[in-house]
Amino acid sequence: MALLANAIPFSGVLPRSLEVIVMSKKQNMNRAGNMDIDAWRDRQIHKRTEQLIEERDREFRKAHASDTDAELREYVRRKARELHRMPHPLELPGGLFLRKRLG
Repeated sequence: MALLANAIPFSGVLPRSLEVIVMSKKQNMNRAGNMDIDAWRDRQIHKRTEQLIEERDREFRKAHASDTDAELREYVRRKARELHRMPHPLELPGGLFLRKRLG
């Protein structure tokens, strides 16, 4: 009983980390009320993929910030020749940066 007397009273507000866990569990439930592992895994893969693309673009932006537009266009042309088609911005390192800078 002594432990309960010294416990911090619950205010009804969850800490952010616990709130995320509770919300993600609700999102991962299927109609039967069971955990949908596939949905959870797919969201984790999607989230990590977005993080990696953003990181790759940041590194490219730092490395090529001083490049001219002509140099960047030549980079895109070279990649297009390698692929035998125009690459999607997500296929190229720095593709999102290039789309913003070159249009």
